[in-house]
Amino acid sequence: MNRFRSFLDQALAVLKRAASAVRKQPFGVLAALTGLLAAVLAALLPWQLPRLIDDIVLAAARRIAATGFTESDPIRAEVLSLLIRTVAAMVLYLVSVWAALRSARKLRTNLRDAVQNKRKAHESAGHTPPPDWDKDVNRDIDHLCASVAAAPEWLMLLTGLVVCVALFTRAPLLPALTPPVVALLACCIRDALRIRRAPRAMQTAAVTALWAAGTLGIAAYMLLQTENAPSLGTVTLVLLAMTLLVPAALQLPYRNLRPTAEALRRIRGFLR
Repeated sequence: MNRFRSFLDQALAVLKRAASAVRKQPFGVLAALTGLLAAVLAALLPWQLPRLIDDIVLAAARRIAATGFTESDPIRAEVLSLLIRTVAAMVLYLVSVWAALRSARKLRTNLRDAVQNKRKAHESAGHTPPPDWDKDVNRDIDHLCASVAAAPEWLMLLTGLVVCVALFTRAPLLPALTPPVVALLACCIRDALRIRRAPRAMQTAAVTALWAAGTLGIAAYMLLQTENAPSLGTVTLVLLAMTLLVPAALQLPYRNLRPTAEALRRIRGFLR
């Protein structure tokens, strides 16, 4: 009986925290839910796309060779289902981005009000803030709000990981390794050029050249295979991964993780 009461108390505490989060940040909760749904829907697409393309190619080959006809209704239904899920994932992701931006704006306002109230309390107690205090605090708040606005991008990282898993289960080793390796190299090259203060045009040209070379190289490698050649569905999946993973990796705000953690620690320490 005591265990049951303890479980009910814990569940009630979780529900209270969830209700408080919905009341304080409704757009943040909406961004998290829609972003997670978009990530789940998008993660299911790589598993269905290669099989669907292979079915279409097989049906076309049978019709051309006059060796039999394949029922087109199941394929049409599968194509329609894939299109609907793709559109739904895109719409949910856009809603998540919009809600995350609204949540970040509300968080910025709330944090600035809380910090200013805390500052007035310190000043009324006779304490003097250090020089450039307002500038430093506003920069920390901007770091936090930028991370909140970028939350949907981190959720879509889960989709990228699922795509990599799908590649390793459906494609040979070299084509499966190429998209994630090219994405990592593109991020490293861009960061190295930023550290050297290279012009933005040079950064874009270097990343684009690597991206194009990787895409054309892996496409030629797969299409010119004579033995154990991958199916057209596998080739399409690899090229789609090359098309999406590289720009998605470049959009991730991974360089802001450390400044955001430091800003969160400073603001929490001040507001205590």
